[in-house]
Amino acid sequence: LVERRGPKLTQPAGSYTTGEVWGGQDALKLGLVDTNGTLETLMAQHPDLKPNVAFVGTRAFWRSAEVSPSRQDYHWNSNGETYYRIGDSMGRAMVDLLKRNSK
Repeated sequence: LVERRGPKLTQPAGSYTTGEVWGGQDALKLGLVDTNGTLETLMAQHPDLKPNVAFVGTRAFWRSAEVSPSRQDYHWNSNGETYYRIGDSMGRAMVDLLKRNSK
């Protein structure tokens, strides 16, 4: 998606924010969480995309099942605070990207 180009084929199609996918401690123990940073790998392969992409670390927003409405240990335990904090952080990252790219 990030590699799609605008109508002149010289302009990026837009700016993007991305965050960590976090499946909880069980997913980490099973090796289902990429802790090496896929975005860093992508940026190394496509440095021209760097001005249009921001990564937001979201792991710190995890709330345990004890303070969440579900105990499913995925989908962030359906925790509204977590969803809000992810959205807020990604929105702020997008604003920063757009400001930086408008100069």
